[in-house]
Formats: sequence, structure tokens, C-alpha cells
Amino acid sequence: MRLLLVGTSHRVAPVEVRERLGFGAEVGGDVVARLAGADGEAVALSTCNRVCLYLAHADLEVAEERARAELAA
Repeated sequence: MRLLLVGTSHRVAPVEVRERLGFGAEVGGDVVARLAGADGEAVALSTCNRVCLYLAHADLEVAEERARAELAA
């Protein structure tokens, strides 16, 4: 497995961007399930200061595409 981190924080993104990317506890489990799929693992962290997606997958391109799709939604 390879590990991929995709995210942003208050140091590089204004609050408007972080609000658009953020998610609450009620959807966090759904986000993680979509990111992990049937063949990987995922952790999602969303606070007022940062949004981070951690994905573990054998193919980093697959993990990156899942992260991009989730953030673009």
C-alpha cells in the first residue's frame, strides 16, 4: 500500500475555500467510504482550519482520482 495526503489549511487557502471543501460528521463516513472504495483505506479530517484526506491504496493514481472526485463534488 502507498499513502497519499491531499489537503489544505488556513495557511494556504482562504476561509471561503475551506468552507467549500469542509464537511460535517454527518457526511464524514460517506466521504471515507467513497474514498476507500472496496480496495483501499481512507481517513478524512475536517476542522475550521484544515481539510485533509488520507488515502492508502496500491495504486496512487486511483487514490488521487478518488480524492479529486470527492473534492470536486
